[in-house]
Amino acid sequence: SHICPYPPQGGEHLRAAGLLQALCRLGKVCAVLQSPLPEPPQDNLSLFAFDFLSEMKPLTRYHQLHPKLTALLQSILQTHPIDTVFIDYQFYGQYIDWFQKQGLFVIYGTHNAESHLTLQVARHQKPLKKLEKWILFAVQKWHENRYFKKADVFVVVSENDANYYQHVVPAHQRRVIPNFIDPQRYQMEQNPSVDSRCLVMSGNFTNFQNSEGIGWFLEKVWQEFHLYESYDLLLVGVGSEAMIRHHSSCPNLQATGKVPSVSPYLQKAYAAIVPLHDGSGSRLKILEAMLHKTPVISTTLGAEGLEVVDKQHLLIANTPQDFVNQLQALQSQTLQSQTMREQLVKEASDLLLKQYSLEACTGLLKQMI
Repeated sequence: SHICPYPPQGGEHLRAAGLLQALCRLGKVCAVLQSPLPEPPQDNLSLFAFDFLSEMKPLTRYHQLHPKLTALLQSILQTHPIDTVFIDYQFYGQYIDWFQKQGLFVIYGTHNAESHLTLQVARHQKPLKKLEKWILFAVQKWHENRYFKKADVFVVVSENDANYYQHVVPAHQRRVIPNFIDPQRYQMEQNPSVDSRCLVMSGNFTNFQNSEGIGWFLEKVWQEFHLYESYDLLLVGVGSEAMIRHHSSCPNLQATGKVPSVSPYLQKAYAAIVPLHDGSGSRLKILEAMLHKTPVISTTLGAEGLEVVDKQHLLIANTPQDFVNQLQALQSQTLQSQTMREQLVKEASDLLLKQYSLEACTGLLKQMI
């Protein structure tokens, strides 16, 4: 993977860290990750550094084998008894044949439908940038069509992504291993105090989908309906300070920047918002909110990829008025509102442990392998 998930901050890092943790439960793991690397966090994990970000050139990374990387991989194969290879995320399909020629079983993993995300970004760009993104989209689609079906198993995180790739990879090769989290990673208080004014959105705000989503929310909901009179909005994660500067006219808006843990902020929040209108895969920010017993208000697309039901596990809001109505329903002092909040939290927590926990998804990986 071109990701070094230590510490695991942000969706792609959480996914990569979770996969490594789950695979280490099934056997010994050698991981080639983006340098620099820490000491391996467990005994049966060996880490090998490769500088994907500077070595991989834009015009060749989609089809050429990199000699330094193949040399590193060859040295690992000569010194470790490898049976299975997990190529994790983005565009390394040209390595599938290389590994299979070594007699290895190859799993190709995706975190989302990356070419679909590129197309979404293109639609929001000015003409020259739009053209660049369209060219990138074409290259990515070419790569997907040429290589992805060669893997012995092709892993996606949701049925939505499986459907996106249905014309690329045969059904018998596709497997859904959903995004998941390990509850033990989070340092949660037993009886946290909840701030009834505090709304939270967590994520990487340098990511297009998050920045567009919060921009829409601030303009169409926060300011239009004067929600700032009743709430404070806290943005938690990388790039959140830039969002504050960009929307400096918005009152009662705060940012944390990069944080070591989302736990203190989610636990004090009255609700977590996920106002996304672009994206693929599934939202780890929703799983984290569920773990911290924080009710979630999300657009339909924000909750895409998770087997959640409106008014059972979270609240769906697709329009500005929907967000206002759902907040009012949560904030009401009636017994019905309090019961709804307690029920949402319980159902969401039960779903998380059953389908989106490290324990559950380690079982799915074991079956697949």
